[in-house]
Formats: sequence, structure tokens, C-alpha cells
Amino acid sequence: MFLAFPEGSLTHSVIGEPLSFRGDLGALEFGFGSNITNLISSLRALVVTTEDNIQVVYGDDPTNWSKDFVSDKSIGVKGSGQFLARPLIVDSSGVIAIDRVESFGNFQDAIVSDTIRPIINRLANQITTSVVNRFRNHYIFFTETGENILVGFGNNQFIGYFPFDLDRTIIFASSNERRMLLTSREGGFVYEWGKGTSHDGQARILALQTSYAFQQSPERKKRYRRVTISLREFVTLNLTVAFSFGKGRADTRSSILNSDAIGGGGRWDLSLWDSFVWDGQDVPEIIGDIDGVGTDVSMVLYSESAEVSPYVIEDIIYEYSPRSIKR
Repeated sequence: MFLAFPEGSLTHSVIGEPLSFRGDLGALEFGFGSNITNLISSLRALVVTTEDNIQVVYGDDPTNWSKDFVSDKSIGVKGSGQFLARPLIVDSSGVIAIDRVESFGNFQDAIVSDTIRPIINRLANQITTSVVNRFRNHYIFFTETGENILVGFGNNQFIGYFPFDLDRTIIFASSNERRMLLTSREGGFVYEWGKGTSHDGQARILALQTSYAFQQSPERKKRYRRVTISLREFVTLNLTVAFSFGKGRADTRSSILNSDAIGGGGRWDLSLWDSFVWDGQDVPEIIGDIDGVGTDVSMVLYSESAEVSPYVIEDIIYEYSPRSIKR
């Protein structure tokens, strides 16, 4: 077990005895010259970021440890270093892959995505802790302001980010297989991520907005008439669904649906009795009439409940009539 101390001191315990730091039994201490900000355990080495540089510790055991520099510049906010297929860290310029710094020798090529840079530039100095969910390929960091960010990866590539607020300041987070545990400053309780349907009995506010998507030609107007939304992985669900047309132009009216859906359906001669909902659908649908004219459409899903379980949107089908070309 490696522990960092002020003034750049890094020590590790005796192998196989994480509570013993006796030097005569194999425990060692390293000096890094400045305060350590992150320890990232990667496949090849222990990555150590400090207030002045980035270094790595290579080797298999105390008999062949060696240190090397990755960069002579300081990057990375304290508490943001994690390993998710590669060492990641948050800097004011964005999410940085440290292996790219080592390969390309500069920070610009090491930035994972420019999309998230403006948000990180604003929140970087507010980070309290971070964690990864390897099962879902999520890199999550928490901030003093409560504006936390989940960064998603697919095939080791950035695919998007999602801001969220847990209504408390998270000061420690850890993960183990599919479980994530969080500790907040308020009350000193330990919470399990994704467990239950509420925040200590309070309703969860769930909202999702799709991008403005056009059908066929982006220059052709359409009159949108009907929508079918397929969902799964829930039992009962009440949603408010709003539609905005033409990039949300102020002179274009919106359509709103308030709908209930029942899932959890089963199949005759296959599903176990009492393990499914009698009148539920296997893939339930929300179907409703909408009315709006525009070159494109965006959908907002909204719910506020302490009982609704997580759900998955399978697909969205729009029915529309083509109109004139936008001029």
C-alpha cells in the first residue's frame, strides 16, 4: 500500500502486510521534491503527480523500483487522478490522458475532448474527489459546488458527459465491481450509488433532452403529427414529454404529453407466474399526438418522483408530413 505525505514523501508498506511500514521488512520511502497531488495505479507503473511535475514508479518489488519523469510541468487537480483503461486526470484545460503526455510530449494532444473543456475550466479548482465505474466506463468527479460531472467512454474514446447534483458535497468516493460508495460532508453518512429511487426519501428530478434532429433534409420543413417512445427496465412510469421544433424558435409552439406507461410484461409458457405484470408490455410504448412545424425536433423527458426506478429509452419514432423548403 502506497501513502503520500506532505513535502513529497511517498512510502509503501511491507508486501502482503498493508499495515506494516517497517523498513527492515521491505517498506520504503521515496522523495518527489514537492507535494504529491495524485497517486494513480496503472497497469505498468504507479503514476505520481506533484505540484511541479509528473513522475512514475516502475518495477515489480522493492528490489527493482525505478523512477522516471513523464513531464517537468505540473498538471492535474488534487484528487482527480483515476485509471480507466489509461491514467486520467482533470486539469483546467480538460480531461487529460497521461499516457498521451508520455507518448506525444505535450498537453494539447493529451486532452481527451474539447467538448467538455469550458465546463472543466470553470470547475477544476472546485474538485473534492473522483471515482471510476469500470463496469459502465464512467469517470466521475465531484465538486464543492455540487455541480458534479460524469464522463463516459466507449472503446477507450470519449463519448459524452453528464452534469448532475446530489444535493450534498461528496468528499470521498470508492468503487468495487458494480458498487460505488460515497461519503458526504453533510452528516457523515455513506451512500451507495444507484441504490434506491430517492435522495433520502426526497423525490428525484429526472430530465433528458435529445439533440435537435432533422429527418430527410435539414432544409425541409415538416409538420410533426405523432410520436412513439419505446422504453424498458421499469414497472410503472409517469412522464411529462415536451417537444420543441425548429431549433426552439420563439415563434414556434411546443407540444406536451403527460403519459403513464406500464412495463414488466411477461410471455406465456416462459415467464414465471407472479414475476411479471399481468397487463404490462415487454417493451412498453408511449404514443401520442403532437403538433408542430419545423425543420427539426427535440424531445424533453421529465419526471419528479421518489418511486420511479431507472429506465431505458429504446427508440423514438416520429410521424410527420413533408412541407416546403426553408427559404
